[in-house]
Amino acid sequence: MTVTTIGIVGLGLIGGSIALRAKAVDPKIQVIAMSRNPDTCELAMARGVIDRVATQFNEFDGADIVFVCTPIPAVFDTLCALDDAMTRPAILTDVASLKGQLADDVSRRTWRHSVVLGHPMAGKETVGLESADSELLNGKTYILLDDTTVLSSVLRRWGCQVVSMTAADHDRWVGYASHLPYLAAVLAAGMAGAAVEDVALFAKIAASGFRDTTRVSASDPSWGADVLLGNSVVVLEGIGQARRLLDDIEAAIMSKDPSRLVAILEAIRDFRTQVILDQ
Repeated sequence: MTVTTIGIVGLGLIGGSIALRAKAVDPKIQVIAMSRNPDTCELAMARGVIDRVATQFNEFDGADIVFVCTPIPAVFDTLCALDDAMTRPAILTDVASLKGQLADDVSRRTWRHSVVLGHPMAGKETVGLESADSELLNGKTYILLDDTTVLSSVLRRWGCQVVSMTAADHDRWVGYASHLPYLAAVLAAGMAGAAVEDVALFAKIAASGFRDTTRVSASDPSWGADVLLGNSVVVLEGIGQARRLLDDIEAAIMSKDPSRLVAILEAIRDFRTQVILDQ
């Protein structure tokens, strides 16, 4: 199957980056897109990010792959609407950072088209088409629940590192790789926000350490609420582990035990180093 046309529902950071990546690798590829905001489609057309605007789901007919890049709560209904409206063969996929409930919903429906759930492990704390980047996906892990389709080949051609796993494994590992680090960044910013009385002065003092540690806390709060609630089992497990770790750190501080404190910090540093070196 030769992919000549892709469709994108949702022209935000990820949807826009998919369009840009597709055209960077294959300038002849056609991109059909839909957005809730007409101004976004107009901007995308003006910048050559897309070739055609769709206002109805049947207008994606002719696309070989359609990427659903909507907010998480809208993904399943959008997949269903595309499946009902499109008559020609196509692969329907998503980019949502939660897979458990979505995979269950997909498994209970009879589909006319092939549905392959996916999640690019790439992003920024900023949102919108203006933040889209043709290099955002290049070299990044792209998780698929089925690594046997044309979609896999297309993603590899775009420079993605395709990894296959189950929905349950996805939500567990992405919970610890993305959702809980987001929560940790929120807490770091929140602790400062609760203690700081002079924001202007703090802004002069806060340097790269604060910016780097809290960067993802600037992500869309609606996305944050979606993943924390949608992945609640893993998130609550992580919160429990954080409490126990904080108790250990507090005990070492209260007992003025530098050896114990160094041991805790070294173990965490070594794990983080191993993860980064293996990337």
